[in-house]
Amino acid sequence: MLWHEGIMNGIHRGACLLLLASIVWGSAASAKPTDTSDSADDRFAAELITAANIRALDQTGTNAAGGIGDWHLTNGVLCAIVSSVEHGTVLGATGGSLVDLSYCDRGGDQWIAFKELLNGSRRQVCGAEEIVPQQQGTSASLVVRGRYDGVHCETRYAFDDRADDRLRVTTSVERRSEGERGFSVAASFATAQSFTSFVGSANLLQPDRGFVLPEYSSHGIREISKAASPADLVVNVGRAEGDAEIAYGRRIVSATLENEKGEGREVPVFLLVDQGASVALAMVRPFWLGSGSSFGLLQLLQTRWMDLRVGHRVVIEQEVLVGDRADVASITDRLVPDAPLLTGSVDDASAVIHIETEDGAPITATRPEASGDFSARVPAGRVRLRVRTTPGREVIVPVEVGSDGALVPRIAVGTPARVTLPAIGPARLVFIGEGDTPDPDFDEDLTDLRYVHGRSSRGVFPPVRDVSLGGVAGDPAAVRLAPGTYRVLATRGPEYSVTQSRVEVKAEEEVRLAIDAPALEVPTKGWIAADFHVHSGFSMDNPFPLPDRLAAFAGQGGEVLVATEHENAVDLAPAARALGYAARLALVTGVEVTDEAPTPENPNTIGHANIFPYPPDPTRYMNGAPLHGGRRWRDVIAETRARHPASIWQLDHAQYVTLEGKQIQHPQAFLSHMGAAGHGFDPSLPLTDEWNRSLIEPDPHSGVRDIDFDAIELLNGKQHPSYEALRETWFSMLRQGERLVGTANSDSHHFAQLVAVPRNYVRQDADDPRALDERSFVEAIRQGRVYGTTGPILDVRLGDAHVGDQFTGDRGTLVVSVRAAHWVPVSELRVFVNGERVYSESSANGREHRVTLDFSGDSFVTVEVEGEPSELFAALLPGHSSFAFTNPIFVDADANGAWEAPGPGQ
Repeated sequence: MLWHEGIMNGIHRGACLLLLASIVWGSAASAKPTDTSDSADDRFAAELITAANIRALDQTGTNAAGGIGDWHLTNGVLCAIVSSVEHGTVLGATGGSLVDLSYCDRGGDQWIAFKELLNGSRRQVCGAEEIVPQQQGTSASLVVRGRYDGVHCETRYAFDDRADDRLRVTTSVERRSEGERGFSVAASFATAQSFTSFVGSANLLQPDRGFVLPEYSSHGIREISKAASPADLVVNVGRAEGDAEIAYGRRIVSATLENEKGEGREVPVFLLVDQGASVALAMVRPFWLGSGSSFGLLQLLQTRWMDLRVGHRVVIEQEVLVGDRADVASITDRLVPDAPLLTGSVDDASAVIHIETEDGAPITATRPEASGDFSARVPAGRVRLRVRTTPGREVIVPVEVGSDGALVPRIAVGTPARVTLPAIGPARLVFIGEGDTPDPDFDEDLTDLRYVHGRSSRGVFPPVRDVSLGGVAGDPAAVRLAPGTYRVLATRGPEYSVTQSRVEVKAEEEVRLAIDAPALEVPTKGWIAADFHVHSGFSMDNPFPLPDRLAAFAGQGGEVLVATEHENAVDLAPAARALGYAARLALVTGVEVTDEAPTPENPNTIGHANIFPYPPDPTRYMNGAPLHGGRRWRDVIAETRARHPASIWQLDHAQYVTLEGKQIQHPQAFLSHMGAAGHGFDPSLPLTDEWNRSLIEPDPHSGVRDIDFDAIELLNGKQHPSYEALRETWFSMLRQGERLVGTANSDSHHFAQLVAVPRNYVRQDADDPRALDERSFVEAIRQGRVYGTTGPILDVRLGDAHVGDQFTGDRGTLVVSVRAAHWVPVSELRVFVNGERVYSESSANGREHRVTLDFSGDSFVTVEVEGEPSELFAALLPGHSSFAFTNPIFVDADANGAWEAPGPGQ
């Protein structure tokens, strides 16, 4: 291992994905807590979650994970859940991780996971072996014990009567025998990527980076020295979910090194905060050279000679505070309750008030109540308020704060310009600035959260210039826009026209947008539009509130939404009906198996895959998502199919390719590393070749193989370069008899990524989403009666055989009808037989192609259609190509009634 690899493994991917899951009853601890007191306070409890008590103990919220077999801890105000030993997370294949934390009486849980890692590496995880509940008087705790290669770890999660708004977390890592070198201990928190992170000071007197964070995860080892901060506080501000707003504050109290005599001394500890993770990195000894309050290249070099000695241990003391508002001040006010109180009001209740020193260093930030009133605890002295509100408006107000606080007169940011929207939904409205008018950002981040690298900086997500109308009562009535002139496009996906309008907006005025609803141009009778890979706020890497996700899907003309949240089986249908989508959308519950934790059995993980339909079980960990830590795909598939034999298994984004066509070995892309094989699939070699053979090795008990998926995602979002590599892999497998169905999905993870683009059209007699027959829909997918597209609409037949069917005979006429809405370009048709291109010619909207094909043996035929880019298409679907591909028509050339694969060399 390279000397720095441990740090890089642990923090290189701040955008970690959601929790591993499933439920196993077993636990190494008794369900009865140890109680050494005769007068235990009944507010405090540590107990095992069982079938008998789960309704009383289960937490709610988009990221609520706990279930039967996990552990519940409470002080009567806050409720926490620690996963059982068997229930892994994104940070490790074993459990014993804090997975839920929120107010007991209001839900809103958005916590993800906590785990201790040696050297910050997910390959050096202290595997949990036992969980011990303890209760004594006015305290309760859960103690998790585990080990890794001579190192013993203990993390204590505790509530006590000193404060009811925080959980105390004590992590102890002790070397008991020789083993792999450990130069640091990382107390790692996986956080939702939709969180807004603020790095600061627990006493507010040493302002740090605030919302401006160094971007280090993709820029190499040198950037770690710039990103590591001696700050003692990070606040993660959660999404607002109705009334259940929440924020989490992580305070580092101390980090000490204790020798075998129990003598202790402080060791350096640093915060590393990235999108999706925050790490408290404690060194195993003080630095020999340089300051312990900085982590420059000098300090980084010294870690090469550091190691935790036998008999020594590192102890990290932390507090996790829970705020009841989605702002920083809900945490910092709790840390300095006696500091002067600054109060005031603002005429725009959607504003964020940044409280800074005179020279602009961030202290805290707060949001006003609906009335516009706001408050925050701040140090005495001169501060400035920087009030940010949409669209792009800012007011700075200097304030002198006395020892008794300060009252700020009402702050006027003015009336924004508004554009009222017509009731033309479902539709997606795209606003494009003309001339000197910039494009709007309807997802403007008022915290100004930025990731900086050198002179460049970026927000968490790209700007959003779309407004989605679902055609329901909850559609937005108006939007705010900066003064200027805007071109507005209205679309409803590839079956509909695009209408256009222009609107001029003046300061503080309100104007009405006049634009026609898109009209149906390309009927798709007998086909239904589906996206098999859709995320919402129930996935930790997605900020979409469910109403916004449904409106975006309907506005883009999607009809069947397959919900595939990371490690979380969630039935969205009841909420969709309540919001008014029963007549527009059909919803199918699924789950995305998301393996992000390396193990000795799978050092490269096994990647990602979707299963649908997949019925949720709300009593189980992660609603019953499959258990997969340290297992091969064949094990997970066999176990799940035994319970849900009708479900579709889709291998997701199985290969990644750069724009230059270079393949990337990526943990999420299974065929780029093939799990335990450690190398990518080679489509030029037979599956029986030693290089590829692990894919077809049957399990000795079930007979299931790692390749036994039903479908493979060929086109994932804008990953058009990866399609060609995956196509060759797909063709290779089809030639060898592995009849995987090719699919096209959006895998949308934020507002700027379009949902239902690309999409699948699935052949269905009843193509109305209100009448969807789920069994018929699933069977059509299994049979390959599917084509994928970003725009072109296809009808492909070989004789009487359609896509997914079997044609009999050694000669036939392939008929391809190409239709498209006026804004979708079409320029070329390509025909493949057994994966080899045999025909191509120019094409156009409305054209019918007839191609005579001769077959020397059993074969398969696929079709692609592509269009040259156009300005209008690019404006509507930026980053996408106009493209469609079909699944095979199988050819029984010898008319023996059975299709036989042509073989790898064909």
